[in-house]
Amino acid sequence: MVSELALEAVMDRLHKGCNPVEIAGYGRESTHKGYLTWLLDTGHWEGAAQAICRLVEAALPEWPDHHRASAHRWIQRPPDAVYTLFEQRVGNGKVDLLVMDGNDDNRALLPIELKTDSAIREDQLTRMSAEGSPPIGLVLLLGSSAVRDIPEIEGRGRFAHLTLEKVINAWHDLDMPRPGRDWLEALRNEQTRLARAFEVGSDESQWWPYRGKKHVFYALLATVKGHCRQTTATSAHGSSTMAVTTLS
Repeated sequence: MVSELALEAVMDRLHKGCNPVEIAGYGRESTHKGYLTWLLDTGHWEGAAQAICRLVEAALPEWPDHHRASAHRWIQRPPDAVYTLFEQRVGNGKVDLLVMDGNDDNRALLPIELKTDSAIREDQLTRMSAEGSPPIGLVLLLGSSAVRDIPEIEGRGRFAHLTLEKVINAWHDLDMPRPGRDWLEALRNEQTRLARAFEVGSDESQWWPYRGKKHVFYALLATVKGHCRQTTATSAHGSSTMAVTTLS
């Protein structure tokens, strides 16, 4: 597991412009499309196929049984080479990224939808799961979407979701080229923003590391939900003492 940064460290990085992903605009899905299209290509990074396998493996619990079998086959027989296209037609919709077989230009392997601060639209995933589409797909929740409600299983079609925390944990020990390290650092920055929002206080002038009021709102809401779940779990286990946290 990756340790959490201090919010002050993230703010210092943003001030200095240390991370090119943040400079390009973390909240823009086009930024992530660009980085991942480059990274998920064995022509640029020989570990690209392994990286995709790590994501599929991390998402295994999120698929129902009949799709999980396809995911297992994907992991057991990973491709030798991959490359990735963006904005491709899949099923009855269009997906942000489509991982292709590097040895067969006509074979689509894995659609990947990206979300930063937007929710998954109704029927979006089921439309991209129509007959003829690849057997499994992924949704990467990379911003405040990671702490928002996701569709019930029947609304996900062939897609499983991964929060940014799961992506970080899946890739943190890979030997990545510089663009990959930059992208992963930007995900850690976002993880800190979502987890430490109460530290910025009520003064809106302190909210500049966030991408607007909705970003702050969902970060705060996630913290409150987390404390509620923790308290409920403590109570359910019959603890004699109830942990009460004061949020200020």
